[in-house]
Amino acid sequence: MPNLKSFLKKYPELIKSKRAFYSGLVDIYPDEKRAVRLIVAVFESGIAKKIAKSPKLDENMVSQFINQLIDEYGFQEQFALEGIRYWAECFSKEFRYTPKLSVQIASAETRVSSAFTRNMQVPQNVTKPNMNDTQIRANAPKSPPQKMTIKSKPFKSNFSPNRITSDNREYKIEEIDNGVRITQYIGKGGDVVVPSVISGVSVKEIGRSTFYLRRSLKRITIQNGITRIGNYAFSNCTNLLSVSLPNSVTGIGYYAFEECRSLTSIFIPDTVSYIGTNAFKGCKRIKISCNLGSYAYEYAVANGIEVVEATQFVQSMN
Repeated sequence: MPNLKSFLKKYPELIKSKRAFYSGLVDIYPDEKRAVRLIVAVFESGIAKKIAKSPKLDENMVSQFINQLIDEYGFQEQFALEGIRYWAECFSKEFRYTPKLSVQIASAETRVSSAFTRNMQVPQNVTKPNMNDTQIRANAPKSPPQKMTIKSKPFKSNFSPNRITSDNREYKIEEIDNGVRITQYIGKGGDVVVPSVISGVSVKEIGRSTFYLRRSLKRITIQNGITRIGNYAFSNCTNLLSVSLPNSVTGIGYYAFEECRSLTSIFIPDTVSYIGTNAFKGCKRIKISCNLGSYAYEYAVANGIEVVEATQFVQSMN
């Protein structure tokens, strides 16, 4: 488990740069990448500064921080809480927080207990039988009790919200109404083709933070059929060079390609009708390839991003 307080005491200069901060943590704690990402996310979101300045962390404040991390990064509640705890310990701040799941379980148990008590009928005026111990033993059955063998089958659950597919070990997915959503990339990087079908099921979305901080990525080609690029999907993929989107994509989430500093070209088709806030924040070298008059073209002009005609982009890729 990373000792954030000790790390910052030894390397205080790294906190000035998010990139240096992340690299330093990875170097010191190479086997704690999940924890490092949580720590960096809390720092990046501004929550770490609020923790440092707050004299006390009450439950309402912690709940607000958790909701912010869930909304912006797609973290599950327990992981958001873990990230906050690292920074709270770093600044020696104590706090209490009751996870929502625990509250729901406790509430359910109370309701069940109350219902059972209401429905249970206790007999009144019970008359005790007039029997002494000797009579009880005399009336007891002479033969020994029969042994009963109960065979039970182990419970198997089919629920797997984030399963690794049998035919593609590079992605974790979850089911949605019309197919599946990719939730995490666990491949080696390089030139990656994001599939439109996994285990025979259509992939419809690249989820929030799916490729977040994957610095091994070089080029991304998304197959036709995927309709949406989620918020922070490729955020901080600092070595990503180019991206090609298919004609099936209709939306790009906010901060989707934030701080992809090496990204020089991305092809955006006419089908895209929504690009979120700061989708290309920090992408100083980027050129958007699109058709004149398209939504992508208007977005690029409004945000001061250089535009390359789609035909030129296709020729450069060949």
